[in-house]
Amino acid sequence: MILVVGTDGLIGGALCRFLAEAGETVVGTSRKQRRDAVILDLEQPESFAVPQNVKTAVICAGIGGLRECADDPMGTSRINVEGAVEIAQKIAAAGGSVIALSTNLVSDGRLPFPTAGDSLRPCCEYGRQKARMEEKLKGPQFACVRLTKVVETLGPRFATWKESLLAGRNVSASSELPFSPVPLVEVCVALAELARNFRSGTFHISGDRDFSYFAAARRLASVLGVSESLVHADKLGGSDLFDPVPNFGTLGIAAPSDCSRWRFSPSSDTLTGFLTSL
Repeated sequence: MILVVGTDGLIGGALCRFLAEAGETVVGTSRKQRRDAVILDLEQPESFAVPQNVKTAVICAGIGGLRECADDPMGTSRINVEGAVEIAQKIAAAGGSVIALSTNLVSDGRLPFPTAGDSLRPCCEYGRQKARMEEKLKGPQFACVRLTKVVETLGPRFATWKESLLAGRNVSASSELPFSPVPLVEVCVALAELARNFRSGTFHISGDRDFSYFAAARRLASVLGVSESLVHADKLGGSDLFDPVPNFGTLGIAAPSDCSRWRFSPSSDTLTGFLTSL
């Protein structure tokens, strides 16, 4: 059985559905009372009993908001580090293997395509928390998968920009912060393959190039058929959350051995497809 920790979130929910549709025996967790999920709150990991016969667990739960992590480092660390690690160790003690999702932000982004073996140099509080989680999850029962930007997580932001652009209103987008988009479905395919054919280690899922949010917003304007002059560059645009501000958001793709489906679409195609679907 595969356990997906955190089906309230975008990635965890999509992965759980993908596995079920592929015929896998899968159980998800939720903070809420749901008939289709086991209750788990990472703030109270001690109360969680690992379901029987868990072969592999994928930990997708956590607080991913960069501002929230910066504003409350202790509170968010209890979830992203202590809670996630305790759950992972419980699952390992029960005989299961654990895949924990991490982030490209464990790198400082000074150079493109860092390797899985490069030293950790987190560039923000969220990255520091994920780096601490990774350091605690070493051994043959653990894998950490670092992701660049899953493009569907940008849905609310880009939907707001779309509404403004169609109404002829200006929008501001960061010209400094890079992101390397990957599609959710391809992330699910890769994680499902690793869950079925577990390998320990550190692995990377990444797009092949970066975009600034300003460039992406201008592409959105083009897709909508409105003037790109409505999009203005915001040089601050959240860069206060980073030290240093990364120059690149890409990772050097690192695939587990024997995983044939660890392939990802060109970032430009991913971004255009996402914008067209809004």
